[in-house]
Amino acid sequence: MRKYAILFLLPLLFLFASCDLSYTDGTILDEFLKEDEQIEKKAVGLSVSATSTVSMLYDLKTGYTLSGIEAMLMYDDGSKEDVSDKVSYSGLPFHSVGENTVVISFQEYEETLKVDYSSFTVQIAPRGIDNDFFIPDVFGPDNEDKVFVGWAEAGGDQVLEFPLLNESYEDAMVIAPVFKPLSEVFELDESGAAVKLLEPYYEFYGIPALITALGDNLFYRNGTVKAVAFENGSALASIGEFAFYFSSLEYFEMPSSLVEIKNSAFSMVSNLKKIIWEDDSGLKTIGPNAFTGYPLDVLEIPSSVESIGRSIIGPSSVKQIVFLEGSQISAIDRYAFDYTYDIEIVFIKPLFLSPPEYSSSCWGSYMSTFRIER
Repeated sequence: MRKYAILFLLPLLFLFASCDLSYTDGTILDEFLKEDEQIEKKAVGLSVSATSTVSMLYDLKTGYTLSGIEAMLMYDDGSKEDVSDKVSYSGLPFHSVGENTVVISFQEYEETLKVDYSSFTVQIAPRGIDNDFFIPDVFGPDNEDKVFVGWAEAGGDQVLEFPLLNESYEDAMVIAPVFKPLSEVFELDESGAAVKLLEPYYEFYGIPALITALGDNLFYRNGTVKAVAFENGSALASIGEFAFYFSSLEYFEMPSSLVEIKNSAFSMVSNLKKIIWEDDSGLKTIGPNAFTGYPLDVLEIPSSVESIGRSIIGPSSVKQIVFLEGSQISAIDRYAFDYTYDIEIVFIKPLFLSPPEYSSSCWGSYMSTFRIER
């Protein structure tokens, strides 16, 4: 009898067991099923759009980002997830005013977006802004015959101090490029050379591509200028005699089009912090006394340079003059390094077959060492 009772109870056990599979909202099983649904949902793409006026933000710690951008991760079930604060950007910083294209990425997905750029939002750090940030090419099609003279707070017209180290500025502010008509800043001759500075009180000068030369004495003893840069595709071929003599210049960008630096062009520029040589320099000649009083430890000579004049650095703090790899130098004035003391002349894999002759009466009597790296 006990045997048959057990057989009778077995169907009931299965019946009660099947009842455990039913559930109501809020049960553990319900949560499990929801998680299982999420696992099956798959991302299928990224959708990006501008939700407001787009500004480019710069922070010393995080670099460049954009504001006013919405990025949504799209799923196969039609749902979306906002990932705007998780995306990365390529194509920043923008290098021209007007329409620019940026690539916005999240995980393996990316989308391009065209942005009308006209301003930066700057996050001011305790030590101020990295100076290189303020030497961009900001020219656009509407500014081909204008001079970039600096930045102003959006909505204002007063040019800010370069390089924005004034501690009274807000922690974040929107700045926009300021341009002046070329005819108001420089007087040009028939060849397109800037022969006279009409507005000498700006700290930054962004020179448009059509300028062919900076004339003699252009910034002579100018106590305001701090940085000079050039529009991409610059036609500048020459920097005249005494062009920046005894000026307050700190940063200078040498465009690849430059062929000649004349006598004393950068002589006695004691505040100079950096010279930026563009790639593929076409510079051929450095004139006498061109960098007399050069305040930096190292002076680099582009490989394209073929001749150097007398006493190019004169009395200065230079410790090393480096002729960059592939130097084509063929003519060095007998007294090119006169009035120097305890410096090293380095040629890195030069193209000449035999080194120029060196003696106590050649290249300056105080030069201490001469080295060729092959």
